[in-house]
Amino acid sequence: NVYSSVNKGTDFVFYIPVKTSKSPASMQDIERPRQRKVNALVSADSKFSQNLLKLLLEREGVEVIVASDGTETFRKYKNSSERNGVDFIFMDMDVLNIYGTSVVERIRDWEQKKELKMTDIYLISGNYFNEEEIKIPLKSADSKGGLLANLKYMKKPVEVKEISHIVEEYRLKNIS
Repeated sequence: NVYSSVNKGTDFVFYIPVKTSKSPASMQDIERPRQRKVNALVSADSKFSQNLLKLLLEREGVEVIVASDGTETFRKYKNSSERNGVDFIFMDMDVLNIYGTSVVERIRDWEQKKELKMTDIYLISGNYFNEEEIKIPLKSADSKGGLLANLKYMKKPVEVKEISHIVEEYRLKNIS
């Protein structure tokens, strides 16, 4: 199926049949170092994008919080930072465009106020050709400096391998 909205984008929905097989040793039998669970916040204005990113992250064992707009993203980030926090945020640029750069600014202000480590934010876009184009709206709002720190960029469609690699990086950071 294809769903398209003018000036919003297009969602392609498809289903892939997958055969499952049982491996000789269950994954539980493999001894692993103790790891703290990886936590992420997914911020996207499309239910499809929210569900897809959530599914891909949960398949990697990530605890996922979902937000659908800038206000909800900041509220959920703030609530999570008062507990354990999140390791990273996947934020669709469409959410950012609706609210300008205020979402990232509010997160950075909160982190500074609470003396928290800056959370990595992955800005995801299908509308930009390279990282420099994505930075343009943020550079103009970065009057205090530091807004661009810990920002990373991902192009749509996001690849499963890329998500696996990102999660593995955080998993390795969290080995206790």
